[in-house]
Order: sequence, then C-alpha cells, then structure tokens
Amino acid sequence: MNAKMTSQENCLCGGTYCTIDPDGDEMPNTGRDVLLEDLRQMCIWKKFGPIFWWRYILNYDSFCMINGNIRQCSEDALKGSDIPVQDIDDCVENSFAGPSNYQSCHRNKYLEEESFEVQLKGVFLFPGVTVNDFTYRGNLIPPTGVFETVCESFTNMPESCTKYFNALTNGEENTFDDPMKILVSNDHHINVGVAAAAVLVIFACFVCLCYRRHLQTEMKR
Repeated sequence: MNAKMTSQENCLCGGTYCTIDPDGDEMPNTGRDVLLEDLRQMCIWKKFGPIFWWRYILNYDSFCMINGNIRQCSEDALKGSDIPVQDIDDCVENSFAGPSNYQSCHRNKYLEEESFEVQLKGVFLFPGVTVNDFTYRGNLIPPTGVFETVCESFTNMPESCTKYFNALTNGEENTFDDPMKILVSNDHHINVGVAAAAVLVIFACFVCLCYRRHLQTEMKR
C-alpha cells in the first residue's frame, strides 16, 4: 500500500481502512469520500431495505454520474429516494467505535463485516463481482461478460436474459448499453437478479474509469 493511498484524506480510523483517490488529487473527491459512500449505502440497505436501496442506486446513477461531488450527489439521491439524510448520517456515525472522529476512531463494524466477506469470497481485484458466492474472474469491461454470467446462473432465466441471448443468436443488435431496458421487465417490476448485475457492472465500470484517469494523471507526473 503506497503513501498516497494511506494519506489521511484517503483513509478512515488512522489508516485502518483506505482506498484510492477516485478522481486524482486535483478533483474534489477522496478515498475517504468513497468509504463514507460505501457506509451510506450499507446503512440504506440495513435500515430501509432493498426497495429503497435500489431506488437510491438508480437515483445515484442519475445524479452522481453528472455531479462529481460524491457527498453532494449522495444527498440529492437520498432526497430523491425519500430517505431522510439525517437518519443515514446517524447510522454512519454510529457504525464507528471509539472517538467520534473519522481519524481517531478505532473500528467500523460495517467495514469489518465487508472486509471479512472479501476474504471469505477471495476477492483479490477491485472492483470485484461475486455471483452465487463464486468470484467472477473475467473482464469487467466490456460488461457483457458479467451480465452473461449472472444470466447463466439462473435455473430459469429471466425474460431480460433470454431476450438478450436470442438477440445474440439472431445477430440482432442488443440493448445492453441501456441498463433501464434490462432492469425493467414487461410487467414493470425490477428483476432483482439482473438488476444487481447491471448496477454492479455500471459501478465497476465507473470505478475503473476513475482509476484509469488517476493512473494517467500519475504517469504524467
């Protein structure tokens, strides 16, 4: 782990939890912002359940791919999802053990849980994708590999998957580049399994692009 990653602005609890600066030193976000966003999303799932989590994720995609400030676009997405911002802030704050300070804290119970899951599932690359407790080892870009793997994991494929494979078989142009066409089935209910794959792939691609930009900035230096 290099010194830039472990600088205070990219860490929580004095270097216990760190991640890379997602957009480079000259941009507004830091590794700490990424970690706090992870905690916000875990709090949404734990306090409000999967329906509100999916609503937030879709709103996050709308707000945050345009607005580069993670904290601000997260607040916008929370408000757009009818989730009280203060409830999530309190949940994040209460997940820390020790002093109420992001640098002086001792541990974070949610990040400890995630760390255990990463080790348990053998995730050695970031971002990582796990399908039915098996770690996906293929390429994340283009994202079709992950999508196909998730579809093939079903005993009975959802309609979104069969349409996709039929289009490939017939040589037709598919609609994978539009995630909303995959997420919503004909009865207008979100297909949770396929939606999970689509959102994970979208987020993974976003992180990869941010990291690539970060590496290009470092190489120029």
